[in-house]
Amino acid sequence: MISRKLKIFDFVTLAICTSFVAVSFIALQKNKAVNGRNLLIINAESGGKKDTYIYPLKENGLYKIQGTLGISLIQIEGEKAFFVDSPCPNKTCISSAKISQEGQWAACLPNRVFIKIEKEGKKTFDGIAE
Repeated sequence: MISRKLKIFDFVTLAICTSFVAVSFIALQKNKAVNGRNLLIINAESGGKKDTYIYPLKENGLYKIQGTLGISLIQIEGEKAFFVDSPCPNKTCISSAKISQEGQWAACLPNRVFIKIEKEGKKTFDGIAE
């Protein structure tokens, strides 16, 4: 059996690695606390008028949203949002995946209803013009 003694460089390397892991963990926890809760943002267009609705993803509910073709039903259940029904001809929106994470989205393009998940308090831009 070979016996090796730890040298000063070994202790320095271990201290740096441990510090890096600790700082990373603290930064991740702080980032979670700052970002807030997930919100469901619904944008709809009907008769030339654009509406925006905001609902917390933690609260279950069924929402009737007026679009260009008629009413789309959007449900929040178990912190996931999805289309239940829509007057569009293909019903593609109904078969789309449930959304639950920031940045995910779904849409009923013929009815002009768009849903997405955003973090509360996060500032985002729909577009930038010069």
